Amino acid sequence: MYLSFSLHLYVDGIIDHVGPRNIGMGGGVKLTITGIGFAESQFNFGAESHVGNKVWLVNEYEQKECEVFVEESTPERVICFTP
Repeated sequence: MYLSFSLHLYVDGIIDHVGPRNIGMGGGVKLTITGIGFAESQFNFGAESHVGNKVWLVNEYEQKECEVFVEESTPERVICFTP
């Protein structure tokens, strides 16, 4: 069984690809988002909480944050793990 979610990536960049396209309900799936113009710095602590990328999976019933894996994310790629 799959849940239907829309992807909301809060960046000024352009998204080229998101994969995998189908994710199950169990969570922990590595989601790769590629494109250009993503945040240079992935770290967002304290006063710098506006820095970095945030990814949300949204459907008509709920929204869930996809935890960004900062060690593998770059200005051309964001990696997150589904909740």
